[in-house]
Amino acid sequence: MKKFSTLLCFVLFVSGIMAQDFLQGAHTFSSKKDSYLYLKDGTEVVGRIHDIDRKKGLIEEITLKVDGDKQKYEPEAIDYMYLMPSGFDNFASTYTSFYDLTELEKDRTMNEGLIKEGYVLFETTDVMIKKKKRTLLLQLVNPGYQSKIRVYFDPYAKESSSLGIGGFKVAGGHAKSYYMKKGDAVAYKLTDKIYKKDWKNIYKECRGIEKSFKGKMRWSEFSKHVIHFTSECNN
Repeated sequence: MKKFSTLLCFVLFVSGIMAQDFLQGAHTFSSKKDSYLYLKDGTEVVGRIHDIDRKKGLIEEITLKVDGDKQKYEPEAIDYMYLMPSGFDNFASTYTSFYDLTELEKDRTMNEGLIKEGYVLFETTDVMIKKKKRTLLLQLVNPGYQSKIRVYFDPYAKESSSLGIGGFKVAGGHAKSYYMKKGDAVAYKLTDKIYKKDWKNIYKECRGIEKSFKGKMRWSEFSKHVIHFTSECNN
């Protein structure tokens, strides 16, 4: 127990220094905690997860147990939902969530209480996948500053090098891709290579943004760029 406590303190210390401002993406979810689904017809559904069907890591259908009955929901029927990560995913999401939540109250879909408890928010959005538009449920990783650009977790994203202890990744490891949605446009997969070529177009309304980052728009600071674009650029 003493060794574990020491390791935990070290993890929290290192993560506080190295963690990104985006929330970490979750892969698995608790069947012992309530999930909250908000359907497009205005219905709220509260239940426990029974099953989640995925294709290439993305949710295609979720089944909840509601009052003893199994109910299936596809992305087209869901507006947004809150799920609790399970196991180590829950721990990872909690220790990296040191970010500004001041904008949450501006968006009616944001539940600050659930997010602070460790829940992650999924939204249904149209996404371009290999020149085909699909409707998918994606986890929002910038819930505190999403008003202009919404960034979503890519379950298959590769990562840069990270710090590991005892077989677990505890810090670092910048994701090399996300799904990004600017304004009302269709979301698309944004990789580190695409970002190097396209960042000027992404922030075209924010002249001189690169000056705030000393002329170097590094992919590793993507989250900081989004924060700056949201909070500092009024166009």
